[in-house]
Amino acid sequence: MTRLRELSINAYLLTRTLANPLGRLVLRDCFDSEFYYARYPDVQRSHWPAFLHYAWAGYKEYRDPSPAFSTAFYFRHSPDVFRQMICPLLHYAALGREEGRPVAAAEAFERDRPAGDDVQNAWPADAPLVSVVIPCFNYGHYLKEALASVESQTFTDVEVIVVEGGSSDAGSVEEVREMERSGRFRATFLYRRQACAAGDNRNFGMARARGKYICCLDADDRLLPSYLEVAAFTAEMGDYDVVSPSLRRFGDAQGTWYCRVPTLAELARTNTLASASLFRREMWEQLGGFRDLGSGSDHLPEDWDFWLRAVAAGYLVRALPTPLYEYRVHSGSLTARSKPSRYEAGIVEANKGVLAHPVTPRKQARPAPQGVEMIRREAAPEQPGILLCLPWITRGGAERLLLSLFGPLAAGGAPVLAVTTAHLLPLMQDDSEAFQRAGIRVFALPELFPDGSLWQDFLISLVRRHHVGRLMICGSQYGYEQLPQLRAEYPRLLVYDQLFNEVGHLTSNRRFAGEIDLTLVPSEFLRRILTDDCGEHAARVRVLRHGLLPAPAATGDAGDELPSLGHGRFLVAFAGRLSAEKAPGVFVEVAAALSTDPRFAFMMVGDGPERDAVECAILKHGLADRMLMCGMVANLRPYLQQTQALVVPSVMDGMPNVILEAMEAGVPVVASRVGGIPEMIRTESSGFLCTAGSVAEFAAAIRRLADSPELRARISAEARRTVTEEFDFEQTAAAYRGLFGVGPSEDR
Repeated sequence: MTRLRELSINAYLLTRTLANPLGRLVLRDCFDSEFYYARYPDVQRSHWPAFLHYAWAGYKEYRDPSPAFSTAFYFRHSPDVFRQMICPLLHYAALGREEGRPVAAAEAFERDRPAGDDVQNAWPADAPLVSVVIPCFNYGHYLKEALASVESQTFTDVEVIVVEGGSSDAGSVEEVREMERSGRFRATFLYRRQACAAGDNRNFGMARARGKYICCLDADDRLLPSYLEVAAFTAEMGDYDVVSPSLRRFGDAQGTWYCRVPTLAELARTNTLASASLFRREMWEQLGGFRDLGSGSDHLPEDWDFWLRAVAAGYLVRALPTPLYEYRVHSGSLTARSKPSRYEAGIVEANKGVLAHPVTPRKQARPAPQGVEMIRREAAPEQPGILLCLPWITRGGAERLLLSLFGPLAAGGAPVLAVTTAHLLPLMQDDSEAFQRAGIRVFALPELFPDGSLWQDFLISLVRRHHVGRLMICGSQYGYEQLPQLRAEYPRLLVYDQLFNEVGHLTSNRRFAGEIDLTLVPSEFLRRILTDDCGEHAARVRVLRHGLLPAPAATGDAGDELPSLGHGRFLVAFAGRLSAEKAPGVFVEVAAALSTDPRFAFMMVGDGPERDAVECAILKHGLADRMLMCGMVANLRPYLQQTQALVVPSVMDGMPNVILEAMEAGVPVVASRVGGIPEMIRTESSGFLCTAGSVAEFAAAIRRLADSPELRARISAEARRTVTEEFDFEQTAAAYRGLFGVGPSEDR
């Protein structure tokens, strides 16, 4: 019976995959018959069709369908698939890709796993793991920014060496000396007596460096806060000799440059690696350091020459696809004064010997099981670290709540980290920068480690290195899946799950209930579902009601279009994500039902996957001249100030902040009677509640508001009172501080 069930599920997954163009593309990219037959000659001898063999029996034998897909890795990171013994490739093609589940190349999991001492030796306790060497030639006015960027790193097992390279500008030298005298930065300052070339200055600093890894940072550039942590972890756990970040340009030019691992032939044509790449000191010693080739306008990039020699010597390179390094573009840079057109010929000429006789890359070694522990912890903070696990960070109510709650904790010195575990969906806007500005360190796993091979180890490393005492799952499926491993590694880790509504992640909450210490919900409605319907113990559920979130900084008025549309009319608005659960299509239907009355005009604020369908419905109902589509806005307040009624037609919701914003602005709300909304609005007292999807009920309530200024005034006053007395955000923040802001700080 079990085998029949497996076959039925696999058949369903195959049908779903073949019906989807992207699914078919995944199969094409992740299954290679030639590879399968070559790797498993017994299959070829049996005359089984390769794909049929894998889908029938091969995956159960942990065979890999292609070099791009590791069966063992997918099972390891998707234990639900493993428990049901579903074909992992079919699951990924049909469902897992959309869910953001990680995959990894097969090669990474077929090497022998050597003993720990063969891979890594513990680095001496009195030596830093990383040395950052900053050569400075006439760039004293930039140096403070470079040093501050190192000071702000999430990774502190670092020494900094500044090499004043014999600058011709006496003012620049004095600025460097003043920085040393100030003692603001923990750095060693070295001074050259005469002007020295760039490569020579790098070598001079590295000769004094004690780190296992070196990062050579030009004095006019900057590192983003998580770079050294990610790069050192990748080098240690992935056994790489060079880890290159992608970069963002700033200054006279902007843009993003994505680095990639080159072949030797490619690297001979163009440099694809960043100058601030992390590399092993041992490699620098064996290559004989940097070389200075040419001078002035005839200068050749010493870092390009160094990377070319490293790749030719067989050293292993890893590229980070996330911009973690900022490169300043300005007219005074050495590169700007050189002649790029002659770079390639000069680099090739200088390396004829190594290009003619390259070395086969060495075998990459897997780290020992205790490899994560090789990277030393940060100093123990006064209070335990906090780790938030989200699918993504976009502009939405959940993200605004988390930022408002945990931003002040981070600003107050609490170590607050966040990991994201899925790619943003179409039309979602990444808002990670807002978290970073608030002091919350964000690590986007899909961007940092696209093949998924280091996700689990990195997550464990964050918990260990930053003394994380409290983990909060905020809708991340991957986070749920990792709870058994994390609890096994750190049994004293406190795990909270933030549920916002009754669908979606409720299933995962129940599945991993044994690993969750406390589930946080915003409403009594959701608490009753957990305790009454699901049988959860009342002590393991906490109602933390959402308060009115602090208003964002003012960003100007709503523009010229809005007053002209709403002037003299009763403006009815929708504000929220254009997605199925928010039912924006119902709002359009309500607008259509009211459109025969010339008093009404309509507005929609927000964006999302339903936008095309919404725009088609607007055209269908002839509402184009009555409906203003505003898209995403940074500040909703100016739009609410123009609005006479806000419609929230959700078919499923928690306690949306937009309702509280409207109530605080005195705008009557007409909302669906779903989720926690009835705990926010008392119908016909502080707003109106309607049956979800009932266009007639919504339209009738809006007409009543339009017909009665007295009713609007009464509801507006009661709504303001309700927000002030019952939904004070400080009460919400105090409750969260009680959970996350206090507690023992001992090792876990």
